[in-house]
Amino acid sequence: MEILKDKIFCAGLQRAVRLLLIGDTHISICDARESEEVRAIVARRRRDFDKWTACDSMAASFALFDYARASKPDCVVFVGDVFDFPAALAIERVQDALGGVPYVYAPGNHDWADVLGVPDAAHKMRYRRRLEGFARSAVDVNARTVCGLRLVGADNALERFDPGQAEKMRAEFAGDEPCVLFVHVPFYADTLRADVLRVWKQLIVTCAPDDAAGEELRVRDAVAEYSDNIAAVLAGHVHFAHDDMLPTGVRQLIAPLGAAGKAREIMILPKEEE
Repeated sequence: MEILKDKIFCAGLQRAVRLLLIGDTHISICDARESEEVRAIVARRRRDFDKWTACDSMAASFALFDYARASKPDCVVFVGDVFDFPAALAIERVQDALGGVPYVYAPGNHDWADVLGVPDAAHKMRYRRRLEGFARSAVDVNARTVCGLRLVGADNALERFDPGQAEKMRAEFAGDEPCVLFVHVPFYADTLRADVLRVWKQLIVTCAPDDAAGEELRVRDAVAEYSDNIAAVLAGHVHFAHDDMLPTGVRQLIAPLGAAGKAREIMILPKEEE
């Protein structure tokens, strides 16, 4: 297990807040509640992740959940792809493993069962209830205050934002509490581009200059407008840790690959302690 340590200083915060950032655990377990096709895919994908990570990826992921219970962060921030497929058994096992540790969650593309194909509206409707049950809230935009810090999550699992998300996010950013925005797909940064292309051979980010349009531009503008009130953006998806300053002036921290037993512990401290 590897836990990276970070500090962020935040104006308007009254006390330190400790977050455990976990992304891309890709939990691959299911039972007879899923179809035979799904069970075969999940079994194959688990073998694939064991090969890619050179470890027992499920054991490595559940070690992170054990660490969360033992270390008692103020909140776990899940930035998507907690599940490689949103099987009922997988959701139950993760909730049991966390043992009541507080958490927030933004879904990733695999949480939306994209192993069965690109999730369209009907496909997402089929699995929405499961993901909202895990999140204990809506998943398009959700927010929770932890020790005076507003954690704002948004679903950009398909590298896009849906109409209306920007206004919901703007309303959260405009409040009196300092914010952290968490998403699955990271925002574009010049310093991130080369590493993403090297690993993935394509630019799997959101709000890239040559690709952003419509709602992505509105989200980018909202983050820029309220940059003084956003302590950080937290993301996952690319399977490696990264630390960037976004064009909006907000720091972005990307989670390492949870399926390899890696996470980030982030101390967010009052600005006065800097």
